[in-house]
Amino acid sequence: MKLLITGSRAVAENEANFTRLADEIKSRYPNVSALLHGGARGADQLAARFAQINGLAVQVIRPDYRNYPEKLAPLLRNTELVALADAVIAFYGPKGKVGGTYDTVKKALAKNLPVTELFADGSVRHTPAGLRLF
Repeated sequence: MKLLITGSRAVAENEANFTRLADEIKSRYPNVSALLHGGARGADQLAARFAQINGLAVQVIRPDYRNYPEKLAPLLRNTELVALADAVIAFYGPKGKVGGTYDTVKKALAKNLPVTELFADGSVRHTPAGLRLF
């Protein structure tokens, strides 16, 4: 099972956030075999650390800035990540549902993937596969 971790670069790479992400992965997706992420700082680095500690395969897909415009490249990368994923955990920064993280969530929900959203205020929302909120 491939789990996509997407999130804000503003998510602090601290022990509290790592534990929060690790607990969600272990409780909701115990059969995960690989983590997917975009290789950015913040939430992506928390995912990389979890994968390393737990011996999981990792697939990093970075935006292709050589072949696509600066604003388009990350959006296309998000589409590629969602196409490979079986489920998604989104870790929002203090600004909430904005930017690439929210773009990825919308694409995952359109594909009917299960999505777990971790908000900066500590709240969590889980949308099961096949349920659309918009």
